[in-house]
Amino acid sequence: MGARFSGGYAGNYLEVDLSRDRISVGNVDPAFAELFVGGRGFSSKIQYDELGPGADPLGPENILLVCAGPLCGTPAPGGNRVTIGARSPLTGILGDSHIGGSFGWALKSAGYDYIVVRGRAEKPRLLLIDDDHVELRDASGLWGKDTFETRGMLDQEFGKGFDHIGIGQGGENLVPFASIVSREMRAAGRAGMGAVMGSKNLKAVVVRGTKKARVGFANESRKARDYILGLLREDPFVTGVASRLGTSYLISASNEKGALSTKNWRESVFKDAEKISGETIMGRYLVQEHSCRGCTLRCSKIVQVPSGEFATEPTKIEYFGICGFGSNLGNNNPEAIIKAYELCNRWGIDVGEAQGVLAFAFECYERDLLGKGDTDGIELRWGNSSAIPVLLRKIAFREGFGAVLAKGIRGCSEEVGEGSEQFAMHIKGMGMDVGDARVFKTYWSRLRVASRGGDHLRGQGPGGYLLDSMALADGVREVLYNEAVCALSDMMGVCKFPYGLYSGTRELFKEKVTNGLVKVFSSVVGRHYTWDELALKAERVLNVERVVNTREMDPQRAGSMIFPMSG
Repeated sequence: MGARFSGGYAGNYLEVDLSRDRISVGNVDPAFAELFVGGRGFSSKIQYDELGPGADPLGPENILLVCAGPLCGTPAPGGNRVTIGARSPLTGILGDSHIGGSFGWALKSAGYDYIVVRGRAEKPRLLLIDDDHVELRDASGLWGKDTFETRGMLDQEFGKGFDHIGIGQGGENLVPFASIVSREMRAAGRAGMGAVMGSKNLKAVVVRGTKKARVGFANESRKARDYILGLLREDPFVTGVASRLGTSYLISASNEKGALSTKNWRESVFKDAEKISGETIMGRYLVQEHSCRGCTLRCSKIVQVPSGEFATEPTKIEYFGICGFGSNLGNNNPEAIIKAYELCNRWGIDVGEAQGVLAFAFECYERDLLGKGDTDGIELRWGNSSAIPVLLRKIAFREGFGAVLAKGIRGCSEEVGEGSEQFAMHIKGMGMDVGDARVFKTYWSRLRVASRGGDHLRGQGPGGYLLDSMALADGVREVLYNEAVCALSDMMGVCKFPYGLYSGTRELFKEKVTNGLVKVFSSVVGRHYTWDELALKAERVLNVERVVNTREMDPQRAGSMIFPMSG
C-alpha cells in the first residue's frame, strides 16, 4: 500500500483498454480519496470527469467502473460492497449498481480500489486478476452461456479460490436493463450495467487476492466492530423478523399499510398477499441462508422449487421481485415468482425493470392497447403465471414481442403510444420501487430525487412512515439524512442493512449510523472524522450526480452548476 494511506485503501487502480488490449496500474490520489471516499463516490466523479453530454451508453466511449469502497474487504461489519458504474443504457444518464457477497473482498485483496474499463474488444474477452498478475484472455467459449453455466465453467478452469462477476444472455444481447451477476448469484441489477459490459465484449472479471487489508487504528477498529455487532444483537427486529424472513417480511407489512403495489401500481392492497408472503415462501421453499462476507445477518434467503412447471435451481429472492412478479402482476403463485427470479439471475436481467415492464404490458393488454397479435399470441392477463417465464426469455434473447419489452418501461411506452405514458411507472427512465408512493408521500419523495431514476435505495431508512407524521420541513430533513446515509454506505463499501436499515426504531438507526459508522470508518482509514464531516462528503457526491444528470438533460442549465471539486 505504501505511505499514501494509513488503512482502508489498497492504493492502486487498474486501467483496462479493451480496444488496444492494454492494461496499466495507477496510484489512487489521496486528495481524490479524501473528497470522494470510494465506491459510488469514485464512480460518480469519474463519470462527471470523463463522460460528456451525448456519450453513447453502448458505444466504446462509455466507461465501465468497478469501484470498491475503503471499508470493503476490511473487518468493518458488512464491508463487502462494490459499485459498478457507467452511463446507463436504460436512462441515458448517470448509472450505477451495487453488489455484495465476496467479489469486493477479492478485488481489494488483490490490491486494487477500482477498475476503469475502456473501449471495446474485437472478440469476447475475460479479465483475469490474480494479485499482481493481470491479463485479458479469450472468452469465446463462454459467450452465449448463461450465468449458471458460466459459473460452472469458470470454477472448473480456475478453481473455487477465484471469484468473478459476469453477464448472461441479457448483457450479450444488450438488453438496456441487463444485470451483472456474481459467482454467488448476487446481481448488480439496476441501470443496465450488464449491457455496458456486453457492449464491450467483456464476459467476466475473474479475481483472486491474497493480500490482507490494512487498518489505521487496529484497537479502535475492533472496538467499533464490537459496538456495531452489539447493537445488532440487542435489536429485536434484527434477531426476529429480519433474521427469519429477510426483506420478504415487507410483503405482509406493506399490504397491511395499504402500500403493496398491485396490478401495475393501480391498486395498493393484494387480496392474496398471504399466498406470496415471506412467511409462506420461506416456510415452503427456503433451502439455505447466506451472509455476505464480513457480515453476520444471514439475510440472503435461498429458495428452490423442487419440481413441476416452475422447477428451479436454488436462487436468491427479495421483496422487490416477490411483489413485482406477484401482486404487481396479479399473480398469487409463489412458485412462478421464484422461477422468475431464477431466470432473471440466469440470463442476467434486472428484476426491477423486468417486473415493471411486464406489469405495464399487462395493463396495456387489459386496455386493448396490445392484443395477441402484438404479443406473439400470449394472453397478458393478470394472474397468468405461466406467461411470466416465456416473456422473460423473450426479453433476454430479444425475440419477437420480447424485443419491445426489452426497451424497458419508458421505451415500451413510446412504442405502444396511445396515451400509455400515463401508466408507464418510471422516473427518469427507470422503473419504480414496488412500494406505493401515494401512501407515505414525504418518505417516498426519495424516488423523485434519486439520481439514477425511480430508486428507493438512494434514500432508504427504517420508520419511513414516521416522516409523514412530521411537519413537512422536519420530514424533508429526515429524507436528506437518509440520502446521506445511503450515499456514504455506497461510498464506503458497506451494506446499508447492518448500519441501520435493519433497525427496530429510527433512534437506533441514527445511533448505528451517526455514531457507529463514523467510528468504523475513522478506525479503518486511520483518521478521526465527525458525522458532519462525513455528511458533507455525501452531499458533495449527491451534487456531482445531479450535475451529471442536468448536464445530460439540460446542458445550458448545467453550465451554471459546474463547480470546482476542491471543497
